[in-house]
Amino acid sequence: MLMVEMEAPRSCARSQLAAASADPFAMQQRSDRDEMRLVHLTKVENLWNSAIREHRTEEYASHCPEPDLKMCDEEQRGLCWKMRLRCRNCDYASTKCKLYDDIPSSGRGAKAAAPNRGVHLGLQDTTIGPTKLRLLVASTNMPPPSRSGLQKNAATVSAETVQLTETDMSDLRKALKTINDLRGLDKESPINIQMDVRYNAISIASRHKMGQSALQAIGLAIEDHTDDHKIIGMYICKISSAP
Repeated sequence: MLMVEMEAPRSCARSQLAAASADPFAMQQRSDRDEMRLVHLTKVENLWNSAIREHRTEEYASHCPEPDLKMCDEEQRGLCWKMRLRCRNCDYASTKCKLYDDIPSSGRGAKAAAPNRGVHLGLQDTTIGPTKLRLLVASTNMPPPSRSGLQKNAATVSAETVQLTETDMSDLRKALKTINDLRGLDKESPINIQMDVRYNAISIASRHKMGQSALQAIGLAIEDHTDDHKIIGMYICKISSAP
């Protein structure tokens, strides 16, 4: 992916100004402002090369021998963008192109942009959420994604991660049963495990309120059959916050 600096279209200034009062990360209206965009490098090259070839045709080249192309008609998709090129000297306009990779899907509707899903995979290993992500994106001089879009993608990635994790742990348990069989044991023989518990807070007790700080406990079952000691099961339960 590539971050491109470009002049923001004046047509979107009115809507951004209207949203500024409700959204602390909305881009304010300024004269002659520059912004950044996250785009796919190869797709940007294809967009420009295609536009240059189309402008060379007789329809445009005959009365506009020197094109002056600009990016316009932007359409934001979370962190990603769709846009077209227009010529300042004539009425040429290219086809609007997606400047990002999307995720193949058999379902109906628009396909999800890969960066919009990928960023939530990274967020799962950090302590920040959608609000802080929007702040970081805005700090790079890029228009941040909407809250609703981030929450929707976060829920989708979370569900897919849970499904993938459960499938992976199921495959590990089947492999351990195969090891039992190779050792001459019954496949349904018990699997030796050790347990560990994690909480959704740094400390159990809270400094600011009565009772516990952690509200969830995550129990992990770790196999002792191999030297890898992989997690083969987990259970999440709520913790009463009463003192």
